Amino acid sequence: NEWSHPTIVNAEVPAPLTAVKTFPNPSVDFVKVQFEVAAAGFGEIHLFDLQGRLLQTFYEDNFKSGSNEFTFSTTPLATGTYLLKIEQDGMDLATEKIVISR
Repeated sequence: NEWSHPTIVNAEVPAPLTAVKTFPNPSVDFVKVQFEVAAAGFGEIHLFDLQGRLLQTFYEDNFKSGSNEFTFSTTPLATGTYLLKIEQDGMDLATEKIVISR
């Protein structure tokens, strides 16, 4: 049997998402989300309550490779804590806690 094991020279795979920033947090009227993705792909940004119920989808379009930025209004939201979920190509990239205060 001539099975040989391949030699892995460089196994570094870039992280799909780096450097997520959400600000201001706590927020009164808007939140800006900045993040970087390793490769372009279809992305989604969702807002959930703490019970896991989807409240709103803010973004459904392509993320570009590198830096991405998104701003959304928190005016219609009640004071409280929410979860902002970033997905790309069906994979969860990050979940950030967002606090709304009035």
